[in-house]
Amino acid sequence: MDSTETAVHELLDYRAIETLRYRYCQHVDRHEYRAWADLFAPDGTFTSDLPDREVYTGPDEIYAFARDVLDNPEAPNAGYRYSTHIAVNPVIELSGDEATGHWYFFLRYALENGTSGFKHGHYDETYQRIDNEWMFGSVRVGFDSAGTFEQV
Repeated sequence: MDSTETAVHELLDYRAIETLRYRYCQHVDRHEYRAWADLFAPDGTFTSDLPDREVYTGPDEIYAFARDVLDNPEAPNAGYRYSTHIAVNPVIELSGDEATGHWYFFLRYALENGTSGFKHGHYDETYQRIDNEWMFGSVRVGFDSAGTFEQV
């Protein structure tokens, strides 16, 4: 492969990984948790830096977490009525059929209990190409700040 072909393939891979991240955000915001979980490799992991969160492994376990926690109004920091994720400033490093990524995010949300607010943080991720499709190998969510909004 010549340098132009290599550059084109890398751009296509980079764009596919960006689209993977955007699908993640949209599926979570739309409460499409099965579709969200299916973006992960069979041994893919999801975790966050919140103290009550574990490491969830594989699409089925990740889906169960989303269903049981994100949609549960009794769960701490969950029970989302709506959310809007904005992911920006990606730094993606490609290495064949694997890659790493770092993103910042801003999350605007409202909970079933009436609380609304924002969270800001970062995603540290790995990606795997499986059957010519990019999937999440791991996602770790780090929260850097949060706040609530007054009702108007």
